[in-house]
Amino acid sequence: GDAPKSSFRAIQETKPVTVPAKAGWISTGLTLEPGQQAEIQAGGSIRVEGGRQVGAAGLSRFEPKSPLPACQFGALLARVGNAAPVCI
Repeated sequence: GDAPKSSFRAIQETKPVTVPAKAGWISTGLTLEPGQQAEIQAGGSIRVEGGRQVGAAGLSRFEPKSPLPACQFGALLARVGNAAPVCI
């Protein structure tokens, strides 16, 4: 028999985005199709209370007043459209 045929569209786009520490939510300008997956590689650091420098993973503690209390304090967050934010 004939092998099943499939079609797909691969999107390979790399776009550096600078996220200022005090900017709040910013748009990356990238668009995802429903069901499409994206990989985020984060780097850099910010200074948090007490002048401590922290990377994208945040500190090893949680802050109940954070926009996403399940993420470590100071961690980079992402959101696609109006979906719930996630920890990076």
